[in-house]
Amino acid sequence: MNRGGIAFDIVRAFMVVCELFDLSSLWNSVEALDNKINATLQMRMMREIRQHIERACRWLLRHHRMQLYIQITINALQS
Repeated sequence: MNRGGIAFDIVRAFMVVCELFDLSSLWNSVEALDNKINATLQMRMMREIRQHIERACRWLLRHHRMQLYIQITINALQS
């Protein structure tokens, strides 16, 4: 197995996913909708973002066989 164990792999996968999908901008856009849309809809949007993050992280962890290097993985998946 690689150095750091599964917890570190999960964190690395999360960081890759956040960068690839520009999740901080997406999350900020949804938060900016406070008092502009129905709160239930806004919470559903946040929940769906979280679910997509989880799915993308699981996919990355399942399909990436070697140690997950954050920037190398981002570069490879962006090309």
